Amino acid sequence: MHMPKDIELNKVKVIPAALTILTGLIIITPLCGLLFQCRCDWPWLNFYFECNYFHSEMSHKCPWCNSDLAGLGSIGVAMILAAVAALVFTPTAFATKTATIMAKVAFGLTIFILVAVLTGALAAYSQNYPWGIGSL
Repeated sequence: MHMPKDIELNKVKVIPAALTILTGLIIITPLCGLLFQCRCDWPWLNFYFECNYFHSEMSHKCPWCNSDLAGLGSIGVAMILAAVAALVFTPTAFATKTATIMAKVAFGLTIFILVAVLTGALAAYSQNYPWGIGSL
């Protein structure tokens, strides 16, 4: 059965955005651990359960866990911009749908990481967080 061309085109647009969001949700916690040295990790390891936010003796807490605005705002903006980037990016060098989807996901994830790093740096700066990206 052959699908109409517009349905095929929509699949090539929507699938990369969905894969970008899914991958972003998986990598956000270890990215948090990398940015803030707070001990957040992959979901299948310790996830956020070892984050310094949960240790009462810590004088400085993970900026994303410590502030709903900083955490949800940073991650939300990064997710939205990444999904939009994956939707609107139209690579011309790839002949197959699979290669086009992979290029769109890679572009979306690049935007996701860049925005997360920038907003993470702002969160760390605004909370005087001394470790990781906050020590810049």
